[in-house]
Amino acid sequence: MESAMSSTPRCADPPWLRQDVDSLTMDGLPLAELAHRWGTPLYVYSAETLRTTVARLHAAFQGLPVRFFYAIKANANVAILRLLRGLGLGAEVVSKGELWRALHAGFAPAEILFTGTGKKENELRSAVEQGVHALVVECLEELKILGDLGRPVRLALRLN
Repeated sequence: MESAMSSTPRCADPPWLRQDVDSLTMDGLPLAELAHRWGTPLYVYSAETLRTTVARLHAAFQGLPVRFFYAIKANANVAILRLLRGLGLGAEVVSKGELWRALHAGFAPAEILFTGTGKKENELRSAVEQGVHALVVECLEELKILGDLGRPVRLALRLN
């Protein structure tokens, strides 16, 4: 009699992950050695996969007036942010802390889109002072705060 495990279909392994006879590697790096050196838990990301994915994204929209922004809330690792910036992505932030993180990772203010619900007055002020690419406003109160700042701002309006 077959066990449930033996009848389960095997999914294809991702191209960046490789199982050799006695080791598991990612982009050619032995994961056991990384775990031994850095300890666990350990998060390891594939720069090659990020490069390939972003290249495919750019190719899919080639010739169109499109700009891509990476949501920092998905992964705020500065090394990853720097890599993505180098690949032509902007940063999408939802707080003053994420704005600081994007700037620290090397994004120019003009490469940053500030979105999110419930933005505080100091966050809106900081985004305007930094000169972010655009702000997404959620309500009339945010528009009033921005108007009171008396500086030109590129806006997008979110309607629910």
